[in-house]
Amino acid sequence: IVVQSEVARRRLLGAHRVDSSSVVVIPHGAPANLAPLALRPDPARRPSILTWGLIGPGKGIEFAIEALAELKDLTPLPRYVVLGETHPNVRKHSGEAYRESLQALSSTLGVEHMVEFLDGYRDTAAVLAEVRKADIVLLPYRSRDQVVSGVLVEAIGSGKPVVSTAFPHAVELLSSGAGVVVPHED
Repeated sequence: IVVQSEVARRRLLGAHRVDSSSVVVIPHGAPANLAPLALRPDPARRPSILTWGLIGPGKGIEFAIEALAELKDLTPLPRYVVLGETHPNVRKHSGEAYRESLQALSSTLGVEHMVEFLDGYRDTAAVLAEVRKADIVLLPYRSRDQVVSGVLVEAIGSGKPVVSTAFPHAVELLSSGAGVVVPHED
């Protein structure tokens, strides 16, 4: 039996009668995606925060937008990019209501000029190009059970610092110092 994280292995062994010697961890991988370092960073360039993937209420993007409202006094203002299409199951049941609620929240909090929604499907090359442009990857996920995250692994493979809620895979991978784990819904 192959799992992609230590926490997945522990959960599997804790929940099922499985011989531990038959469970192997092969960590979720990602290609190296490192951007060339700028010789002289542009001090006027807006720092970029990125969240990507299939968009739905489990992403916790509303908490990121609320946090962004606390950064309105920074110069230059950060730019928060939400990249991805609405999850097909979410779209099937509620259309674009979640995305529209995020846009409305951005307006209500006065940060609509700081949030950019890049809707629609992007192929792997396009997603990785956006990740290279980002300064920080933000994973404000609501899940307290997620044992594997491809987005998290791709962010680390891209050499990006990560700010993530404390879902199990983030706690496991970010304990080495590649990012910061924060409380859920905070």
